[in-house]
Amino acid sequence: MVRLSSFTLALLIALSLVLSLVLGMGCGTDRRRSLVDSSVALDGSGPGDSGPAGDADLDSAIPLDSAAPFDGAPTDSGGRVDSGTPDTGVRDSGVRDTGTPDTGTPDTGPAPTTIADIQRGTVPEGTTVTLSDMSVTGIYELGAWVQDPALGPAYSGVRVYVGLRPTVSIGDRVDFTGSILEYYGDTEIEATTFTRRGPGTPLAPVNVTVAQAVSEPYEGVLVRLTDASSYLSFYDCTADNPACTDTDVWRVSSTAANVLVHDYLYEDADWLSHVGDLRITGVASYRYDNRRIMPRRSVDFAP
Repeated sequence: MVRLSSFTLALLIALSLVLSLVLGMGCGTDRRRSLVDSSVALDGSGPGDSGPAGDADLDSAIPLDSAAPFDGAPTDSGGRVDSGTPDTGVRDSGVRDTGTPDTGTPDTGPAPTTIADIQRGTVPEGTTVTLSDMSVTGIYELGAWVQDPALGPAYSGVRVYVGLRPTVSIGDRVDFTGSILEYYGDTEIEATTFTRRGPGTPLAPVNVTVAQAVSEPYEGVLVRLTDASSYLSFYDCTADNPACTDTDVWRVSSTAANVLVHDYLYEDADWLSHVGDLRITGVASYRYDNRRIMPRRSVDFAP
């Protein structure tokens, strides 16, 4: 009997195991191939042709020429076309962007009203307005004439009706609120408040011709006549309006126009001594259907 060493015996056993493994893999591969061949014949022949519906070949199960056309857009599981844009969860507010960035500038509201706006008629009669830091140019028993020192000279003055003689002086700065009124052709503010801010420098008169003094732009403005050449003493104002009762009125003229000289604002006692003076300073106004100039003190007749 041939005796084998233990090493040789172990080697033979290992070779036997390897051979068995190789033979087993070959049999398994053949078995999987035979299963595929017996169920579906890719060329349309073979056992699959006559089998049950579940064993139909691939060409008859999913005919490629009858599938839904593909437009290149992927779809989700429900058949909806996927736009490729994920849903962020943000809903459209309905407000469209105009493309204009917010500058951050606050709304300041309408521009402040000026005396020029009032005298030009830009702000209609009956409107309530507030004016600040106006300069007093004339004072009478029921109010004052004021002028905007920032404007001018045209359309820069207006009458303010207070209802009593205000405690102010020529040149004082005042604030007031009231409604616009055309009082027999003369624009005025019927004040509901009238406040003195403090003293100020009196405004200098603007040099004008008589023709300019009787024009609308200079109504309410402190003016000095430069071309008056003659006068008519003690003018009867009923010729302009039968209701006029003003006395001590006279008229000065140039070659182009006439204007009445009226003591409505005059504070000194020497009025009659100035009748016939032609170098006159005063506030231009409109009263009883005629234009007037109203000196305030004797200095307004200085040559």
